[in-house]
Amino acid sequence: MDNIDKTKRIVVTPSETDGGTVRINTDGSTVRIEANGLNNQFSGKTEAVSADLHTLYAIQAKVGGGGMGVVYLAKDLRLGRYVAIKRLNASTNCDAALRKRFLHEAHAVAALNHIHIVHVYALGEDSEGPYIVMEYVAGPDATSGSRQMANASGYIPNSPLSLEGYVAENGQLALTEAIELVIKIAKAIAYAHSCGVIHRDLKPSNILLDSDGEPKVVDFGLARKADESISKLTSPGEKLLSIGYGAPEQESDASASDERADVYGLGGLLFFAITGQNPRYFREQDIPVSIRETLVKALATDREQRWSTAAAFLEALQAIQSRTRVEQPPAKTTWRCKWCDTVNPMSIRFCSECGWDGVEPCPECGTENTVGVQYCGNCGADVRVYESIKSLVSKMHASAKSFEHEKTIALSSRASGFEPAGPSGRSLIQEIHSMGEKAQKQIARREQLKELIPMEIKAENFERARKFIEEYRHISGNQLFYSEEYTQIPGQILHRDFKRAIKNYRAGDIEQALEICDNILAGISPENPEFLALKRRIVFRRYIKTTIRSIVAIAVLAILYIASFPFILKFSPQPSAFAATLYTPAQKLFLMKDSYLGKILLRYAAKLDCPVATIEKMHQPKDKSVGGSSKTELTTQEPPVLTELVAKYNEDIKKIESTYEKKVADWPELYIADLKKMSDERRKAGDFASYSAAEDELERFEANRDWVLADPSQEKLVELQKKHIDLTVQYQKERDDALAAAQKKTVATMQTLLSKFTKENNIEAAKAVNNELIKLTGTP
Repeated sequence: MDNIDKTKRIVVTPSETDGGTVRINTDGSTVRIEANGLNNQFSGKTEAVSADLHTLYAIQAKVGGGGMGVVYLAKDLRLGRYVAIKRLNASTNCDAALRKRFLHEAHAVAALNHIHIVHVYALGEDSEGPYIVMEYVAGPDATSGSRQMANASGYIPNSPLSLEGYVAENGQLALTEAIELVIKIAKAIAYAHSCGVIHRDLKPSNILLDSDGEPKVVDFGLARKADESISKLTSPGEKLLSIGYGAPEQESDASASDERADVYGLGGLLFFAITGQNPRYFREQDIPVSIRETLVKALATDREQRWSTAAAFLEALQAIQSRTRVEQPPAKTTWRCKWCDTVNPMSIRFCSECGWDGVEPCPECGTENTVGVQYCGNCGADVRVYESIKSLVSKMHASAKSFEHEKTIALSSRASGFEPAGPSGRSLIQEIHSMGEKAQKQIARREQLKELIPMEIKAENFERARKFIEEYRHISGNQLFYSEEYTQIPGQILHRDFKRAIKNYRAGDIEQALEICDNILAGISPENPEFLALKRRIVFRRYIKTTIRSIVAIAVLAILYIASFPFILKFSPQPSAFAATLYTPAQKLFLMKDSYLGKILLRYAAKLDCPVATIEKMHQPKDKSVGGSSKTELTTQEPPVLTELVAKYNEDIKKIESTYEKKVADWPELYIADLKKMSDERRKAGDFASYSAAEDELERFEANRDWVLADPSQEKLVELQKKHIDLTVQYQKERDDALAAAQKKTVATMQTLLSKFTKENNIEAAKAVNNELIKLTGTP
């Protein structure tokens, strides 16, 4: 009470128009609302100094909401504690009646100070409307390990756990536990009634369980003053209730409800706690005999038949609790029916109240024993200890499911003194040890991840950091851990990769820079303008670089082409048809005697002992075929036998050239295949240097298809290149031999024809054959 007396209060004073005004201190201190007399009418009109909520509290997450308002988890920036902030949602903020009821809730709760009623810290209003700052009730075990986890980025307390959620997850409570829980809630409601406040909305979702499992009554949105003259927020005939938990009279006229409406709600809470069902489906036979009369009276449809006050209902529950404790029989003399809670002597087998047979199977061997017998007569197992161990296993599963690893380890230590009597007990021990070891590994991994995540972020390994954050969230069971870091990772990846792409671009490694841009644009940010602009620059630079390389290559080839012309004529004054055709443009350049270029080329040719006369007399056959041989395509009209011979010769020459050209065309693919084979063999042999050289040569040759001799230190690659050089030489030799053979055969046939036509004195035919021989051999 000392703390309450020191708290600054908001005084509600009477007014002629609105019946009261709420005023809020502007110094940012905690305030509490109190009524200035019982006759004050609480009005929806409030006069509050505007305060920015976000300068006082940091909103963490949304933790609840309903038809009227929404509740957020926030951190008090001044005191460093977590609080719950309740405010109207957008659809009800403009409703004057609901705003009145919202402010009325703050007024009702602030007047109460009880350990089992949620505390109100402050009331304020900003541009978004009024809000109430209340005590945040974290779920069970939320404080467990909080000191160790307080430094974890993004840590917030556990979510609130209502009685409804607890029963849904763990099942209904035992009778003694349910009575003890409702007694605590009844004390809080009796205290509220003594302060003139009626809750009118008691239900499992409005009972929160704190870290120690203690109940807290929340949501006084439907509360009213016991004195009818104080508040007229509820109009006559208005229906306010939660189906099953609201008293029947609230269905017809909520304004006429009194303390007995909360008695009905307390009875509904007790029925739900022991059955897990809504009181709407209440049946007497579902209630244990020991509390049947008391609970039926609390849930009476006619409020005149109910307990007159919450205090009277509380006294009845306390009497049941005391009687239940007194009735505990000595060991092995009585047994308690699990269906109706009746205490029976060990001398009878069937329950005297409901007829249950009073036996239960042994948890170890399955033998049926009388309820209350501690040791199995068949295997000697301690039934009570086995039940405790099974309950322990169930609790460990529940804690593991909720990712409470510290609690799982603590529970596993409780089984240290258990001595199993058989395989069932040993399997329970093994299961407990297994869950304990798994929890220890999860904790160790969680601590390891807490160290790794900042390290990976600092090292800009954001992909690994994101993977570790996701693993940490899975282990901890909280998806809000490292939320800020996780949200920033995509942007950090973009920033890091952009710097890397720029660095590679400036270093000339445009292929790597382009690959980085493509990865970002294909995955994280398809329309990122910075990467799109950089990619355009990279593509343009690659185009310019490729163009310059092509121009340089063409220039080098042109120089080599021109420079090789005098060498060809020096060693072969009458080159083959292919060579003559190939070097015709070079001949024209050399014969441009009046130009500066022509003079330089002729001077160069003279130094190589290749005079102008040799250049001018270069034979230029009409044959356009490829290969550089002395092939000559013969043409004639008669005699017919000569025409056929020339045609057959031309056809043989074309076949030889076609075969050669096909081999030349297929040669690069053979070279590529051998390079791949060599790369694979060197990789399997572990020869990285040869493997790398083969890969580089393969990439270069596939891109350019030009011939570059390898470094002599790469013996394997040099040997492979020599093999293919010899292969090209072999193709040339085979072609030349085939051409020479065809020419020799044709010349022999023509000489035979020439001799024949001469003997026959067929001068014209002999002359035609002689002309073809001159074209074919260069001599008559």
